[in-house]
Amino acid sequence: MIGGYFAHIIGYRGTFFMSTAFVGVAFVLALTLIKEDRPDARVKAASFRDMTLLLNRTFIFALITIFFVRFSISIAMPFTALRIEEVAGVKDPSGMTGIILAVRSIIIALAGISIVRLADRVEKLGVLMGALALGALAVAPLFVTGDLLFFAVFFVLAGYFAGGSEPILQSFIGGTTSPSQRGMVFGMLTTVGSLGFFAAPIAGSAVAIAYDIRTTFLAQVICLGFTAMVIALYRLKHVIPVMKKRSGRGVPVPME
Repeated sequence: MIGGYFAHIIGYRGTFFMSTAFVGVAFVLALTLIKEDRPDARVKAASFRDMTLLLNRTFIFALITIFFVRFSISIAMPFTALRIEEVAGVKDPSGMTGIILAVRSIIIALAGISIVRLADRVEKLGVLMGALALGALAVAPLFVTGDLLFFAVFFVLAGYFAGGSEPILQSFIGGTTSPSQRGMVFGMLTTVGSLGFFAAPIAGSAVAIAYDIRTTFLAQVICLGFTAMVIALYRLKHVIPVMKKRSGRGVPVPME
């Protein structure tokens, strides 16, 4: 919201200087206020062999899913301001874009205490699949709408469903990993997820060049739906049979 406001006043270039100042403040705060104990020298560092032991079916599924989740969420994001400009019919949409993105960010934060908590109580992959599917449905109107309020409502709604998906996935993989391996696991998830962030703008640009800006949102619908389908197939083949088997034996069914 602040960035959109100042972009309207001092221009896009000036916001980069503001960003530099904020990062500088964060650096000083981290340097002076954060205190951390030195790691125990007796703790063995993770080796390449330890990493290869992690490459089981569940973890490979998580790597594939985190890539597609981040790819799907990001493919249309660079073109949001341009799409708002089309819908609103104004030449400088920076203020509107800042407000819409700020509201979306608040809604995504709320997803962390609603969708994610729901996933903890029932079944994580089922909720994750549903959130991505609903996210795809919420993005679909962004492809066709010509009304700014309509666009803003569904853009924020899509953020709620899609934004809550990644914490669910991280919770799922954290629950299936031993504490001693979680640092390495989340490091690998971050690496693969960053590749999704890297590939999404390139793919989105290709779609925008070949068709138009609004078609990138149609591509996002397809990607979110495809990711939900991948999760549904994995869940149908590997999760539900185990849940049925354990339930039939009277064994408590895990929440994962």
